Amino acid sequence: MNLKYRILWVEDDKEWVESEIEFIEDYLEKYGFLLEYENPEKYEKNDFSQFDIIVVDYNLANEEKGQNVIEMIRKQELYTEILFYSIDGEDQLRGLVKDLDGIYCASKDSCREKLEGLIKTTIRKTQDLNNLRGLVMAETSELDEMMKEILKLLAEKDKVEGDKIMEVEKKIFEWYEKNNKELKEYKLPGDFSKLVNSKHFTSFVSHTTLCSFSKCAKNNIEKKQIIPYGDEIIPLRNKLAHKNEFEKLKEVDFINIRKDIQKYKEFFQKIIDDLNA
Repeated sequence: MNLKYRILWVEDDKEWVESEIEFIEDYLEKYGFLLEYENPEKYEKNDFSQFDIIVVDYNLANEEKGQNVIEMIRKQELYTEILFYSIDGEDQLRGLVKDLDGIYCASKDSCREKLEGLIKTTIRKTQDLNNLRGLVMAETSELDEMMKEILKLLAEKDKVEGDKIMEVEKKIFEWYEKNNKELKEYKLPGDFSKLVNSKHFTSFVSHTTLCSFSKCAKNNIEKKQIIPYGDEIIPLRNKLAHKNEFEKLKEVDFINIRKDIQKYKEFFQKIIDDLNA
């Protein structure tokens, strides 16, 4: 599981689904997740394996039955959580799906409450150190690329002074020369974007450079919003790279980590959008 929580919702009443989705979106946000959902016209063509939960109305239009959807999903040998609901009520529904395994039932009125409970259960199942490690490594790799994209855009669009760029270039060369390392693919003076894309431009270097480029005369990036990334995210990734660095984490710790990552993804994306505007 990553920061996107994916729901497939099979329901003919589009307006009702949209109203329910607003509440589910807020609910997931409390746990540090972003909602992605689909309510397709042709569910037969969906790759059901990409979803965390599948929600199905038993009483579909055109005499179609939600049970047909369930059976189609089960033929793919998937074990995705499925919430089955009906306007006729939960008790009657349980009798209709008694031969299907792994189905959760609800009345239409209780659908939102049941779905929130099921979401919480699926999230808790993934809250262990291995899952957290995978999530953080994947998301911070994306954050690294976003920082690099910002740095390249600042240079390309003349949003940072040339002497600041030269200062960063020289510091990197001095450090690697001091440590008997070479930068064969890059020679001064050269293309700053090429240096940013090189293996020598680590997450620490990207963050440090972004801090030095922010709030200069040519851009309005808030340095005070950049600096905490070096305390909140980079050390977290480094600790997770070593299995024994963490004591037992509580649910609130998982939530806060997801929220911190999401905060920086939104912040970096806004900078990229502004620079591209």
